[in-house]
Parts: sequence; C-alpha cells; structure tokens
Amino acid sequence: MNWYLDALKNYAVFKGRSQRKAYWFFQLVSLTIAILLAVIDAATGNVYGPGLGLLTGLYTLAIIVPAISVTVRRLHDSGRSGWWCFIGLVPIIGGFVLLIFMVLDSDPNANVYGPNPKSSGSNPGFENAENPDSRTVPLWRYFVGIPAGLIIFSLTAYGLLAGIGIFPSTEVLAGAKLPDSQLQTLVSENIIDEGETVEYFYSQGLLSILEDGNLLTDRRVISFFENDENELEIYELYFPEIYNVELLHQGSSLEDSVYQVNAYEEDVWLQVFLSTEARGDVRFIEALENKIDKARLEAVFSE
Repeated sequence: MNWYLDALKNYAVFKGRSQRKAYWFFQLVSLTIAILLAVIDAATGNVYGPGLGLLTGLYTLAIIVPAISVTVRRLHDSGRSGWWCFIGLVPIIGGFVLLIFMVLDSDPNANVYGPNPKSSGSNPGFENAENPDSRTVPLWRYFVGIPAGLIIFSLTAYGLLAGIGIFPSTEVLAGAKLPDSQLQTLVSENIIDEGETVEYFYSQGLLSILEDGNLLTDRRVISFFENDENELEIYELYFPEIYNVELLHQGSSLEDSVYQVNAYEEDVWLQVFLSTEARGDVRFIEALENKIDKARLEAVFSE
C-alpha cells in the first residue's frame, strides 16, 4: 500500500525514477479500488451509462495525473525519456511496447534522471551493491507472469461486474435474473414497453447490452443491435405472426447458436444469436416455440 500512497504523494512529480515494484503495486491497488467503486456504483444505482458510474468516474479523473507521473518515472528508471509514454497511444503495438518498458529492470547505475532507486538496500530481494546476497528475478517471469496475472485478474473482474449488471452476461438470462439497470435500459431505449415481461435475454455486447441483444417477452421476440452509425435497429415478431423457428448454426462453448425466426409473411424474418452456456439457447427456443403453439391454439379457438 505504501507504493500506492507514495505515487499519490508524488502525483505531479515528473522527474526522478520509480522501480518496477512501485509501478506495478500502484497499478494493482488502483485497479482493485476501481473495481470496488464500480461494485458500489452498481449497488447504489449510480450508473449513468455502460460501465460508467459516479464514484468510478470521479476516481478515474483523480488518478489520471498520478498514473501518468509514475509511468514517466518508470521510463526514467530504465533510462528512457518520459515522452515514450505517448507510444501507448499507437493502436495495438504501442501498448505492447509500453508494457515491455514497464517490465524492464532498473538501470543499475545512476543515469541522467537520478540514482538507482534500489541502491539504498531497503528493498530486499533485489540484487544491488549493498545487498550482494540477493537474487535478481529472471526477466522472462515478468514478461509471462505480469500479463498472465493481469489477464486472469481482468477476466475475474469482468465476470464479477457482469454478474451485477455493469457488463453484459455471457449466458442467456432468465427474466428474473436480469439486472434492474439493464431492464431499465431496455425500457428507456424503447426496446420493450413499460410493463412488458422479459422471459429471456442475451446480449453479445462486450461493454453494453445496447451493442447487440436478443430477448423473448410475454408478447414477442426481439432482436436489436447498433449499426455503423451507432443507431439502434430493432426487429420484432409477435407470436401470432411467426410461422416457424429454424436452427442455422449450432453453437459451442466458443461460439453462439444462430436461429432464424420466420414469419408467415414472405421474406419476413429475424435472427437471434444465443449462448450455449448452461443450455441457454435451448431454453430460449423451447420457450419461444411454446408461445408460438399457444398463440396458434388461441387463434383456433377464437374463430
């Protein structure tokens, strides 16, 4: 925690050096705090957009300057100019190059940015002049361990945030399990009507359910997505309009199943994409077919 507090105390210090431990402990604590604040935002209803909460947003703004300054000092520690931090703005390759810079060991000698921050001997476990019996951690462990740890941590965090409704779930959700925030989004975007009951819902979106969605309500089946102009396109079929449902592609643990819902009217149809996780695609389609059969029986008895 001291590494994190030190970074905050030196939030506007863009000279000097910071060793690997100082940088990575700051990032770990900062990410942990951000996740906890996101959970609090979701629990208190302070979410004002896809993944954007009040406390999370305020913390992100507060931490920008310390995050940049500790990155600059980490670059100085390996003998590089702080201007190299802007390479992170280059798509894909830039972030990878900056990651490499962040895991490189300290320049063992004093450089133009200051003395080696490890040279005081106060950091056991590092090899330096005043701690000759210590051992240096092999560089390959940082290249493998840090990215792997961040990936595992990020996936765990994503699963947690998806569970409370900040991010879309990876499975088909029964209506009773649909987070209130996502239900309100469906209503506010006029995807469903106020008072309409959601039976099943699934979104292929990564950060927002509005990126893509498929749902079954007590009245109809709906498919929607954002087009290239970020406009929401919504397609629907009411149960009496539906002729049949056909499987176009059987999904797996790595890809979704694709079904086409055909109307009696020629060339009128919509497709739904459903996760196979926990047989969610099967449950969705079985419920849809039951509603189609019920609508047909009602039509017969009403004649």
